[in-house]
Amino acid sequence: MKGFHHALSISEHIQTFPRTYKEDQGYRVDDSEPCERSENIIFHADGLKWHVKVTSKAKIGITKRAGLLKRRKKLEALISLIDFHSISLLPDTVSEIVIEKVSCLLCLPKLPLKQEFQLDYTEPSDTCWVYTIQEDASRVLYPIYDIESKLPMIALADIEEKEQISNNVFLVTSKGRDENLIYKTVEHPFYEQNHTAVFQQELRNLVLLQGCRNIVQLVAVVTSPSPFQTKPSSGSVDVILGMVLEYYPNGTLEDAIHLLNGKGTAWKTWPCHLAHALLRLHNTCITHMDITSRNVVIDAADEPVFIDIGVGYTYENLAPEFRNDFPPLELSFNQRCQNDWWAFGKLLIELASIEDNGSSGTIIRNIGEKLSCEHPEDRLDISEAIRILPTSKKLIYRNII
Repeated sequence: MKGFHHALSISEHIQTFPRTYKEDQGYRVDDSEPCERSENIIFHADGLKWHVKVTSKAKIGITKRAGLLKRRKKLEALISLIDFHSISLLPDTVSEIVIEKVSCLLCLPKLPLKQEFQLDYTEPSDTCWVYTIQEDASRVLYPIYDIESKLPMIALADIEEKEQISNNVFLVTSKGRDENLIYKTVEHPFYEQNHTAVFQQELRNLVLLQGCRNIVQLVAVVTSPSPFQTKPSSGSVDVILGMVLEYYPNGTLEDAIHLLNGKGTAWKTWPCHLAHALLRLHNTCITHMDITSRNVVIDAADEPVFIDIGVGYTYENLAPEFRNDFPPLELSFNQRCQNDWWAFGKLLIELASIEDNGSSGTIIRNIGEKLSCEHPEDRLDISEAIRILPTSKKLIYRNII
């Protein structure tokens, strides 16, 4: 599987990953030059593979914001000159080499360069290029796959990418399976280390919700030896690279609303299906916290399915009384449930637009408005809302969950 990083070889031993190039924007003022720039590489030597992040704190005189490509090329040119054989890289992780131009009086190791090259910078005689090495604090933290967990797993080698849907979501197939699946990866272009904890929480939620109708279903986790493994076939413990979910082929609820396509009369049952699914979430002590039409998809039977459960929030999608609370995901369970029902009311108002002038649309909109009143004391009771939702009396509870 290709993923979202594409490597370029700049020498026999070095692969760069241009999409990992970053600049320190925090210190930029107008067109001043970034204080730091970095890019990830893989260094190959003697059958070993070393993952390295090269960070330069040296200025190169290209200040314009439009000069980003030139600055990246300058950094890659510098990387191509470094003699990585002479640096003690850290095994089975990501080494960060931090390069600076400082006074030669400082007792720091000089940056080793290939003998046939010299830096094309004019350097004062009293300065030199030095480096420090450390473990990359921004590296991706992959959860260890615990074979005792009995989580179903699929090897990365058995995953075939068909289409990239978003930064870390792919449409895939798996060896031995005919159906399409969704592969959601731990790593993505805007990854921060706390995102691993969010991924693990989502995984725990999905395990608890196995078999629940109208809620996204986990198929398996995707495992492989650590991507940062230095020596191939060294027998290291497998890690989790992502999760495979069932694929729901009929688009999002947002799409259906935009196209005014309720799949015939199917849309009239969607509020009740989603309300009971939300009850099941809360009965499992899980909250969604980001109930929007983009986080509901339509399955092959034209039923709605909640996705992205308990992993984030949108400020505009918070109930008014919680918009000054930070972080919202750390609200009490009862407060988070209250927020879910408020957001569900907003979702009903949006859904009712499929049939603006019809009786079902009017009922659904009225319920939505009463669930999402500004003041909590004015809101409709949840059990009463579910009782009066269209078709709810025709649905047998045991079949909903």
